[in-house]
Amino acid sequence: MRTPNPSLTVVAGLHSQRQSTSQEIQRKQVVNMVIHEGYNEYSNQNDIALIRLASPVTLNSYVNIACLPGQDPVLNSNVMIGM
Repeated sequence: MRTPNPSLTVVAGLHSQRQSTSQEIQRKQVVNMVIHEGYNEYSNQNDIALIRLASPVTLNSYVNIACLPGQDPVLNSNVMIGM
């Protein structure tokens, strides 16, 4: 686990960097972060982390839950195995 930078902020609901002051965005401070132990910053292998926010985001038409596949996704041309 890598120690997070306490000045990190998550910006939710931002769909264009040109609209960074839009009323739809929500800025939340990061209080903890767990980075995958096998993360490689040069190849980006295992580039996943869990991030705990200081307060929850509000779900709306700009901020929503990411849909992840189940344990065994259907194999098709969109699924990559054994990268």
